[in-house]
Amino acid sequence: MGKRIGMRALSILLAVMLVSVVVPAVSAWTENDPICIEDQAKVQGLFEPVDEDIRVIAAENLVVSDRASSVRCSELLSEIMEKYDQNLEDIISILEKATDVQPDEKDRTVLKEVIVGEHFRRVCDEILMEQRDLREEDAVIVQPQILGVADCQEDMDKMLAGTDRWDTFILAQCSPDVYGGIGLDGANLPYLVNGGNNLYEVGVWPGSPTTYQLRYYDEDHPSPVTDIEYDAFRLLYYGTLEDRALFDVTGSQIYFRYCWNDGYTYAWLYGIHGYQYRPKTSVIYTSNIWNHDIDTYNSNPNIGQLVMSVPYIQQ
Repeated sequence: MGKRIGMRALSILLAVMLVSVVVPAVSAWTENDPICIEDQAKVQGLFEPVDEDIRVIAAENLVVSDRASSVRCSELLSEIMEKYDQNLEDIISILEKATDVQPDEKDRTVLKEVIVGEHFRRVCDEILMEQRDLREEDAVIVQPQILGVADCQEDMDKMLAGTDRWDTFILAQCSPDVYGGIGLDGANLPYLVNGGNNLYEVGVWPGSPTTYQLRYYDEDHPSPVTDIEYDAFRLLYYGTLEDRALFDVTGSQIYFRYCWNDGYTYAWLYGIHGYQYRPKTSVIYTSNIWNHDIDTYNSNPNIGQLVMSVPYIQQ
């Protein structure tokens, strides 16, 4: 037991040393920072054909519900990255100048996959909402009620004792996603994040199915270099750092739509964007991966959780 703890502490120390070597002293971008209109126009123009091809894939309603379909989706997105590699390289060059951060070859490859993969999820959500005519002004807005921080499963069980799981959703968000920090996730992968990515509200469209949209202030990539560059891309292309995740509720089932994490952990470098169903009465872990891929199974039992509740709203 002592040896395992010692190795874990050594791993964290090595992660800290590695980050201190490769990360320049740069602040993360915020939505209050001024945007260069010229850079914004260039990024949007370069990404336009990428967006068009991603929309073709998304329109096929590819359901990523197992490893085979996940691999197929990754292959399709990889083809897009290869086809538009120069566009993505030109975008990263703009981001480098805007942030004064120079990612190495590995960071550039990761950033390309993050940009393309996360845009795929955004487009899938957008298409679904258009198909169902789920409009922002029609959503019921709910603020999560904070129940406390659970450092372990025993804390969680005590906190939730007596809670009616049928009429209430329990939402648990990894503590570093909210408060920031450095450490190792459930698979011993290192992360260093700013935090401030609070799940601040939930949009609900009652119906059959009832659709829930989790809304976060931001998302932090576990690699600070990639995070700074990805923040800059999102502000230049989307005009916001906010992140969202959709799931449906029908009867006794929850359907995660393009936001299931498939067992991967908080510091996994890429989103999975999977589709899966689970029992409705379960706790939902809302940041199993940093990009807010989620599940009713906790992929990071070694990390504390901010525990919240929202009501189950029916038609």
